[in-house]
Amino acid sequence: LARYHLRRFHLKTIGITGSNGKTIVKEWLYQSLFDELKTVKSPKSFNSQIGLPISLLEINEKHQLGIFEVGISKPGEMEILEEIFSPKIGILTHIGSAHISNFENESELILEKLKLFKDSETIIFNGDNDLVFNNINNLYSTNKLISFGLNDRNDIFIKSNWKDKNVDLIIQYFDE
Repeated sequence: LARYHLRRFHLKTIGITGSNGKTIVKEWLYQSLFDELKTVKSPKSFNSQIGLPISLLEINEKHQLGIFEVGISKPGEMEILEEIFSPKIGILTHIGSAHISNFENESELILEKLKLFKDSETIIFNGDNDLVFNNINNLYSTNKLISFGLNDRNDIFIKSNWKDKNVDLIIQYFDE
């Protein structure tokens, strides 16, 4: 029902997944964009097998942009959610220990989360984690990839010594 409902509208979509930070990124994006585009978002932290479909049912004809959280807790769940919701822009937040006990290892957890981006045009991710960086670049090398973090291999990174409180913060982006 949620998939059918979503496909009735011509909506730009952003899907956010990760172990931590989904809700804060969603809220930040919403606050940054809702004055420019009629925006719908996941209420609260609705991102599960039930929460995501409920969130998608909030879409109506006035909306231009949808920002939705997508959460999983065990293998096989992301494939189901991706069938319902396939975002054009994907954002991967921090990969942490949440739900790791349900996976064989961190790599399996990352690969499961990355399934959301199967049909995404652009993927934005924290590239400081080697497993994340390598898996995204291997799986989605033809997509527009934007990495951020502290490591200078990222497209966007802090160039100055950010630990020194007496130094101006310098952020380098896209080979400035």
